[in-house]
Amino acid sequence: MHVKYNASFYNDDGERVRFTGISRNIFESCAGKKNWNNELYFYPSEKEEPVWLWVVGREQAWKHKKFDKIIYMNRLVIHFCTKGKGLFNGQPIGRGSCFIIWPYLASSLEADPDDPLEFYWVILRGEQLEAFAKDHGLSSSKLVFETDYTDKIIPLLDTALDTDYEKVNIYEYTMGLVSMLLSYRKPAPRDDELFDVKNFSHNYVKAAQSIMDRRDYGISVGELAGMLGLTPKHFGRVFHQATGETPKQYMTRKRMKIAVDLLKKGIQPNEVAIMLKYSDYASFYRAFVQRYGVSPKDYLSKNEE
Repeated sequence: MHVKYNASFYNDDGERVRFTGISRNIFESCAGKKNWNNELYFYPSEKEEPVWLWVVGREQAWKHKKFDKIIYMNRLVIHFCTKGKGLFNGQPIGRGSCFIIWPYLASSLEADPDDPLEFYWVILRGEQLEAFAKDHGLSSSKLVFETDYTDKIIPLLDTALDTDYEKVNIYEYTMGLVSMLLSYRKPAPRDDELFDVKNFSHNYVKAAQSIMDRRDYGISVGELAGMLGLTPKHFGRVFHQATGETPKQYMTRKRMKIAVDLLKKGIQPNEVAIMLKYSDYASFYRAFVQRYGVSPKDYLSKNEE
């Protein structure tokens, strides 16, 4: 995937002045301006994913911000209000409100001219968009919901807008971000328990495990923690509390299970090491011996007897 940056602001005549480019320095074009808008776009390099994060943005809305019965065909837009007041589909919104533009449904927004809205938003696209949204607890029948965790959401979104995307796997990073953002909503009416630290830890761990699974457990703990917006130390503590394992222990255990399955299928040990993204065969050999007490070849011979 590759990225593109857009920035804009409204001048005193109400005209929108736009800037675009491939560097986040574009955002500086609107620094200090009123009614600014920063957007970061993510574009698939080859085939489209079933669902992907297309845009992350933040906006200090113009006092005349308004749209009426807007319809987006194949995108889901989730807004996180941080300041101001307004109406979305006739419902009052303000700090802590989240409102959604659902695919193919008409939506209307109007900012309070005396207290304009400020918000962040994310836009998702993909063929499995609605199924993904429903799996994460969203519904076309409830397009406005509240969260008490705005102060936790803002740093996640700021990090996404400020990240150096040449140093991360963009798809994995952004989808991990989406999972975290959606974990900070209040429970659906059928749930009686409020989210607490354990619930949030579960979501961090779930997102981390999903990333590790897609990477064949070949990602460093530091890189993984950075993708989730955590320090390695804090991430390690959260992961261990939830699973009883360190992230490295989890990855090693899963890697070794896959290694055994591959060896039993007749794949040579040196090829297994490559498939599991070890830096060299010696590293794979040491990990295997530490786990099973014998070499890969001896393990097979022992289990064939």
